[in-house]
Amino acid sequence: METPQNLGNGMQTMASSRLHPQSHERYLRWIGGLQLVKGVITMVLAVALLRLLHKDLDQVVGNWISEIGWNLQNPRIAAFLGWLDEVTDRQIGEWSIVTFCLAGMFLTEGTGLLMRWGWAKYFTIVATAAFVPLEVYKTFAQFGPLKLTLLIGNVAVVWVLIAMLRREKRMLSGKSASVLV
Repeated sequence: METPQNLGNGMQTMASSRLHPQSHERYLRWIGGLQLVKGVITMVLAVALLRLLHKDLDQVVGNWISEIGWNLQNPRIAAFLGWLDEVTDRQIGEWSIVTFCLAGMFLTEGTGLLMRWGWAKYFTIVATAAFVPLEVYKTFAQFGPLKLTLLIGNVAVVWVLIAMLRREKRMLSGKSASVLV
């Protein structure tokens, strides 16, 4: 078993630890920033959904698709527009509420991690890990490189945060053992 090494700043870590104190802070900043960006993007999406209330959704999206230059006669696009024609204002409102809740969750995670609040790591682990099974299903049901990238990114976030918590636990148990001696 390896012994703790003194880092010179009063902190100890196991030599086998993959997360050093400097990378620990850097990872927290990156993950917190990522969660804030996801929160802002999701909030913008929620507001955009609200702006679509009481509008002919298939016509609005059809206009966007035309402006991009895609063919509205494409069978997939026509089927998608047909599906949008069936969407009700109630459904748009429900989607907006769910999207606002997701945005709040992402913003809470990001703010908590950047402020170094102790509960934020646990909250981010639980919230991010809860979506992994759905992401795995979606990735393999209809494979796409973006879906796979998001899945790998979220699994990495969970793994890094768990590794940080384990390291902190080892450090605390090492300090409490040295206090008893």
